Amino acid sequence: MLNKGKWNTEETWSKNCWAEVLWRTASVMLRHLRLDRPPRIAANVADRAREAWAKVAQELPALSSQGQHHNISSNQMLLLRRGSCVQISYHVTLDDLGWQTWVLHPNSFIITICLGCQCHRKEERSPTPIWIQECGLLEQPSHLPPVDSKQGRCCRPRRTPLPFTFLQEDGTLVVQAPRLNSDCHCQP
Repeated sequence: MLNKGKWNTEETWSKNCWAEVLWRTASVMLRHLRLDRPPRIAANVADRAREAWAKVAQELPALSSQGQHHNISSNQMLLLRRGSCVQISYHVTLDDLGWQTWVLHPNSFIITICLGCQCHRKEERSPTPIWIQECGLLEQPSHLPPVDSKQGRCCRPRRTPLPFTFLQEDGTLVVQAPRLNSDCHCQP
């Protein structure tokens, strides 16, 4: 059973909830990029690097955004449910994170969270993060149908690489492809 819905984050969440999403996204992405904090880049260095990158990027084959949902706009969230597997995906831009001075590619990306796993025993349920509970998204009955109690599968993320090109504080250009959750699926 697949249920899905799309909501504008401005309508669904308060500003505090969206700020929490952005803070958590920044924390996760910095960890994936192996950075303690966002690099501090002088504006003139960032501008020169961005111009040079634009010239080089035109000659490269299309940079992959494999696994990314192309049907989610900025400030939108996609909620999918397959049995007891819940997928929450939201579109984040560099401007949302304040990273436009040091990240050259991509300009935006999708963050996906998988929830609702009922693994080997009923007691073994992955907890819903407190911030999601406090934002009230999963408490809205119109958004989620009842759980299929006969389904005893685990909700697991499927990860795909997403290339990130960014500047370090010394001006070095770095290309990394962290594996991000692209969707959620059930496994026995």
